[in-house]
Amino acid sequence: MTTPAYKLPSLAVLTVHGGFGDFLFQLDLAKRLESVGIPTRILARKNYLFFQDILAASNVGKTHIVRADGWRYVFAILSVWLRAVSSSIAIINSFHATKFRLPTRIYYALAHKLSAEVIISSTTGEVQSPYTQFVYADHELIWQRNNRIVSYLARTPVSEEFPVLTFATGEAPVYGSYLHIHPVGSLLQKSYPPKKLIAVLEALGPTHPIVLTLTPREERWYVTEELRAYIAAHPHITFISKQFSFAHLTGCVAHADVVCTVNTGILWLALIMGKRIVVCDTHTDFEWNPVAYGQVTRLSEDFDERGQSLHLKLVEHEDGTFYESMYRIEPEKVAEAIRAAVPTT
Repeated sequence: MTTPAYKLPSLAVLTVHGGFGDFLFQLDLAKRLESVGIPTRILARKNYLFFQDILAASNVGKTHIVRADGWRYVFAILSVWLRAVSSSIAIINSFHATKFRLPTRIYYALAHKLSAEVIISSTTGEVQSPYTQFVYADHELIWQRNNRIVSYLARTPVSEEFPVLTFATGEAPVYGSYLHIHPVGSLLQKSYPPKKLIAVLEALGPTHPIVLTLTPREERWYVTEELRAYIAAHPHITFISKQFSFAHLTGCVAHADVVCTVNTGILWLALIMGKRIVVCDTHTDFEWNPVAYGQVTRLSEDFDERGQSLHLKLVEHEDGTFYESMYRIEPEKVAEAIRAAVPTT
């Protein structure tokens, strides 16, 4: 009796929970799946419209996004279960997960019973589950694990390099050369302190125009009166506060001489676009820290005087509570890294 020939899954299903960097790597995985003939459906728990903009601007063809916020999530997973009844599908979680919330456990368990292949990832391999598990390899970046997942589903080696994504580029926010600084993460404590940002701007001086970007929400909790006054007094700094479309964001990044950020989504977008980057970092996850790339300068104070890790250690200072690994990065060090990254020709 002959063994039936292996058939590719008719669909891969991914879930994105709202993070910009998270979505870029789900899209990276979708593009790699597309290269072996597997289409992708992405369930968007948040930021559906923004992610649609990103998809429309990308070179990814065989992917569609389903709005899955709130009660829509129920209908989204019902659709996945129905698809699993009639054809082979793969549900992929490519990020570290050791515990799942009840809705996710139900989603995965019933899909598995309906013969869908459920793929999860973990850092240690100690997760006890009936699902296919990918354990993080030493010094492995996310896109490299994506290659491993695609190789497994295709039953053939896939070794595409980074980046596989390309994007249409928006217009530059200002005329001529400039430095793009986006100093905030998702919360104030994950951001470069405003007081220290002023010192960075002072150290850089007026020789190079600067574009400083924030969303209105970020402006409310980040911009101090001192920072606002400094910006107003220095005309070489263009401050842009708005709800950025993806076209606006690509324009800011693509036309900059150097991008300086703490935001992982902007970091990886800049990497995809081949920009020179200075990143102020708060955490130790190797996969999010692209130190292997020549155009990235990573700044972080990883240990204190006793050799104790400073990562994800919140400390209250007179100007706010911040992650200590970022707070200890001296402004002159940031300015020096930016100056060193500026193209000489």
